[in-house]
Amino acid sequence: MPYNTNCILKLIIMKKEINNYISEFEAIYNGEPWYGKSLMAVIYSADAKDVFKKQKNDGHSAYEITHHLYAWRNLLAKRLKGVNASIEVNSKEDWVPLPKEQTAVTWKELIKKLEQNQHELVESLTKLNDADLDKDLANTSNSLRTFLNGQIQHDIYHIGQVALAIKNS
Repeated sequence: MPYNTNCILKLIIMKKEINNYISEFEAIYNGEPWYGKSLMAVIYSADAKDVFKKQKNDGHSAYEITHHLYAWRNLLAKRLKGVNASIEVNSKEDWVPLPKEQTAVTWKELIKKLEQNQHELVESLTKLNDADLDKDLANTSNSLRTFLNGQIQHDIYHIGQVALAIKNS
């Protein structure tokens, strides 16, 4: 059966912005972003025994910052699936305390969660069209576009913090 070129072009045009967001999430996660290292490049540069160290008593470790980043990415993934979920700012869900077992296994478990989350985000975004960007996301009174832009900014900000925490540990 021959392809209908007009239908294919229409599909590409309907997903131009969505595809751009997917590319942004992929670059931030494990690509070559223009600003420096991706999340996974920073994480893989860490020695697992150091990620739990805090530089100051009131500061956060690389583990805590990474988990915070994951928590908000996970919230976005849930909302993309239509779940009306939220996180209370500065709660234990937002900023988890250091785990009792501060081992390489614990660090790898968090990395595994990030990997699964990246897959879920990209998979959910591929099911959307550009028309979805200005619709409210999960009854939040904020558009999908607002959440995607905010998540990208949040990720980049915290990637820098994780890198500094690793460097200073």
